[in-house]
Amino acid sequence: MSDQREHWERVYTEKAPDAVSWFEAAPRASLAMIEELALPLDAPIADVGGGASHLASELVDRGYTDVTVADISGEALQRARDGFAAADRVAWVIADVRAHDFGRRFRLWHDRAVFQFMVAAEDRRAYVAALERNLDPGGHAILATFGPDGPTRCSGLPVARYGPRELAAELGAGLDLEHSREVVHTTPAGTAQQFIYARLRRSQPDRDEAESVEGRMRPEARITVARLLDEARAGLERLGPAAALEAQRQGAALIDIRCEPQRARDGLLPGATTTARNVLEWRLDPACPYRDPELARSDRKVILICDEGYQSSLAAATLRRFGIDATDVVGGAQAWLAAGLPVERAG
Repeated sequence: MSDQREHWERVYTEKAPDAVSWFEAAPRASLAMIEELALPLDAPIADVGGGASHLASELVDRGYTDVTVADISGEALQRARDGFAAADRVAWVIADVRAHDFGRRFRLWHDRAVFQFMVAAEDRRAYVAALERNLDPGGHAILATFGPDGPTRCSGLPVARYGPRELAAELGAGLDLEHSREVVHTTPAGTAQQFIYARLRRSQPDRDEAESVEGRMRPEARITVARLLDEARAGLERLGPAAALEAQRQGAALIDIRCEPQRARDGLLPGATTTARNVLEWRLDPACPYRDPELARSDRKVILICDEGYQSSLAAATLRRFGIDATDVVGGAQAWLAAGLPVERAG
């Protein structure tokens, strides 16, 4: 993932937003498909791989109030924010969507030209898992990729090309293809590129079917990591980065469980206690002789933060079983950084 991030940071550092081949002065095709859905203005919308796109600003101008833009490149997101007067009305998240935890579900998942870079089967599986994890049952996904006659490479990287049915098949049985259209995109250099836009809806099983499946699985049911996370988070009042910082200022203990390379890469969180993940339970169990007396207390709130918000949820759920008032930070340190909250240089 670090190689991917470095590649896209370099692209957006070396080129102006309107010089990259995928630049659109206005995201007309995306907006048309979104408007056809007639979503309520408070519907949560995610634009993954949004980069320096103008889609977020167009959505805000149309009155949408819950827009999140995620991109692997922080430079791309900064370019999108520059000159956007209402940028503070959008959530900006530096994330690789294959592994990121948004900590919530969206009514609409929009992706223009991210999935096409998933040329390896494991990357496609990770992307589909993220889509399933973050899209509401009954919610919609709009994906745009190069069509069958589109380019085979983009930004120096290989890409996969799809027709609408092939794209729907790759995304799995849980998403039903509702509509598609072909769009010819003209690059800043004047080259015509075939895109396929597909709108899909996540199926919503009825209650009888869901209960029947659950019944057949018991009592030897295996659990998935997605369900494990859902169960852990059901008992947590998770905090966004800004809320976590305010709680720390009010006396909560912020515990950083990232590994050393991650801290070296992204910096330290001021005032946070650094505790290795593999000893966390021993330091926070009030009954353990190896506990940290400043942290293993039932009268002080504990907030865990990891790199992207996965380990921290599972660990916080465990700590609550010790009687600790524990929770974690949605999106982890990556969300903290994207929010522009304070960090200190490691070392």
